[in-house]
Amino acid sequence: MEFNFFGFHLQLWKLHSAKEYITFALSLAGGLVLLILTTKRWGKSRNDESATERVGKKLRGLGGKRCALVPAGEFPQGRGFANLLFISTRGVYTVRCIGWGYRASGSLRAREWRVGDAKEERFIPNPYAQATLASEAVSAYLADKGLNVAVEPLVVFADPFQNTPRFSLEGGAHTIGFAELKSWYRGLSGNTLDQETVANVAKAFDRKA
Repeated sequence: MEFNFFGFHLQLWKLHSAKEYITFALSLAGGLVLLILTTKRWGKSRNDESATERVGKKLRGLGGKRCALVPAGEFPQGRGFANLLFISTRGVYTVRCIGWGYRASGSLRAREWRVGDAKEERFIPNPYAQATLASEAVSAYLADKGLNVAVEPLVVFADPFQNTPRFSLEGGAHTIGFAELKSWYRGLSGNTLDQETVANVAKAFDRKA
C-alpha cells in the first residue's frame, strides 16, 4: 500500500531500498521537527496579548467597515479591565480575552475562576466581572458625552491549543470560545445601532478628534 508523506510516495508496509528507508526516516524526522516547532510557537502565544490580537482580527473580519475596535488604554476601565472595546451596529462590547486555558469553572459573582488545560490549573480574577466593571465605566463615559448606548461585557477564551473550550459556569452568559465568535456575532440583532451612532461612539475614543 502506498501513501504520500510530505510529497514522497512511500510503501506503507514494505520499503524496497536503502534510499526509501532514508527518505522515510528523513520524512519522519522532518515531520517531528515541524510538529515541535509549531507546538513551541503556539506555546509562546498562549497569553492574553496574543489572544487579543486573534480576537481583534476576528471581530474586525466579522464587523467589516461597519465596526471599530478600541484597544485597552484608550477607553475607561473603572475598577475593571477589558482588552478591547468592540463597536458595531450589533452593539458595543467590552471584550476580555483569555489566552491560556480551555477549561473554565466558576460563577459570575465569584472573585476567581478556575482555568486549566490538560496538565495544569490556575486561578484567575473573574474575567466576566472585570469586563462588566469596564462596561459600566464605558457606559458612564459615553453618557457624559450625550451618548446613551448600552455596553455589554464579553469574555472570549482563545487558547491556540483549543478553540472550543469547556465551561462549567454558573450563569455564564457572554462567555464563549474563539471558535464561537462567528456564530455569536451572527446571532446578534443587526439593528441595535445605526451607522451614525457607531461612528459617534468610535469618535468619542479617538484622541485625534
